[in-house]
Amino acid sequence: MTKRISQHEVLLGEIECNLAGMQYCRAIPAAGEKVHFEREPDNTHDRKAIRVENEDFAKVGYIPRQAASWLTPLIDQGIVYIDGTVAACPETNVPSATLTLSIYVTPSNAAFLQAVRDPETLPGALHRIVLDAYNAMHDWRRPAVIRDAAERLGELSRRDLLPETRLLLALMPGFAQALEAHADIGALSAVRAALTGLKFGEALHYRNATVFPLLLANWHERAYVLLEEALEAGAAEVTETSQHGTVPEILIRNRGECPILLPEGEILTGAKQNRVINITMLIAAQSELVVPVSCVEQGRWSSVSQRFRATHFATPHIRARKCARVMESVACRHSFDGDQSEVWNDVAKELRCAGAESRTASLTDGIEAARGKVEEYRERLALPEDAAGVAIASDTQVALFELFDTPRTMQRLWPRLSEACFFAFAHNDSEDKPASERVVREFVGRVQENLQVLDETRGLGVGIGLSGGTMSGTGLCHEGRLLHLAAFPVER
Repeated sequence: MTKRISQHEVLLGEIECNLAGMQYCRAIPAAGEKVHFEREPDNTHDRKAIRVENEDFAKVGYIPRQAASWLTPLIDQGIVYIDGTVAACPETNVPSATLTLSIYVTPSNAAFLQAVRDPETLPGALHRIVLDAYNAMHDWRRPAVIRDAAERLGELSRRDLLPETRLLLALMPGFAQALEAHADIGALSAVRAALTGLKFGEALHYRNATVFPLLLANWHERAYVLLEEALEAGAAEVTETSQHGTVPEILIRNRGECPILLPEGEILTGAKQNRVINITMLIAAQSELVVPVSCVEQGRWSSVSQRFRATHFATPHIRARKCARVMESVACRHSFDGDQSEVWNDVAKELRCAGAESRTASLTDGIEAARGKVEEYRERLALPEDAAGVAIASDTQVALFELFDTPRTMQRLWPRLSEACFFAFAHNDSEDKPASERVVREFVGRVQENLQVLDETRGLGVGIGLSGGTMSGTGLCHEGRLLHLAAFPVER
């Protein structure tokens, strides 16, 4: 019953399921191992049982009973054949494994893929509905919509669905997985292409800071608005998630016709306390999104306004350490949480650095207090209008690498970005020689080596992260295009 090799059989799709009954078997499969399947019609516990064997034909478990209940009739009738591979087999005390089942069908037995114009029964009618959706999904491009639609369709009728209908429903999530895999590859390619094609404008130097304007070889007009622009136009609203609020989350409503780009590091002030955005996100038009944030104002939890405003950016030091913790959270807990205590400690250091007094321990008070010193840097290190990004370095080390998809975005954000970027330089009395372009190019090379696609993304697009211990950062790609990438060195 494992697939027979034949040029007449067509791969219909793939299904993932857990391997059941491993605890009762002596043999344990390995990740990547091919497996064989055998029907057990005489199994006293389940007449529809499908035994799974490893490459040495030793039993390693069973197809889960729920899946076997509809898969077995299709196999017994010769409608489908299956191949299998162990997709994953984590090393834990409790044996477990995930199987990838490849479903093959022969054209002569594929009548269930043909739409019946006028179904005669309810199961036939439900099959027609699911088949229409199945065929339509081949043209859909949003994985989350495909998964949600498949789940809702499965709720139509658990009792009245034909095995063929259940097969189609089981295949639907595979469309989403294929799209995500394609998007992941496209995202990494887009980032690497943007970094490879970067050009450096004329370096600017003042005292201890060297600014390298980043120029893109190709850029297009952006297909989004920034939060500040959306708020000014009355097309967005940023509030606490509820009347009582919660520290690590805020709610953003996009009432406009364009997506809203939220760059990591942007500070939103007001409501119950000031927050900084943890990870770059793109909010779809006419939608709302709960956004993961960290608090940068420890001493307040009381409303000063109903809504937030986009007013500042966090300093590179705070962003670097926060991003490192967020990447750890994504890897371990599939969330976008930072280390709130660490952020508060870093804010306290920045306030001491600026000699700023803040009744509520707010980072924005420190940035405001440093504005006079920072202004000298901003005047001497004016960014050219064609710059889509910037790298800021001291003598031997890059402090910040920030790149957007278009100069228009960079120019809009630079006034707020620059005052946060120059904060540490302005409070350092050193006089350094200009940093060399080689320092930045080597940093960009390390960025390329440590790029990774995030398993989790909120909103539109594909999230990008940096790993490797010596750097951190985050970014976002959408429709094969890099929208934002921020990278920082991380102190050991």
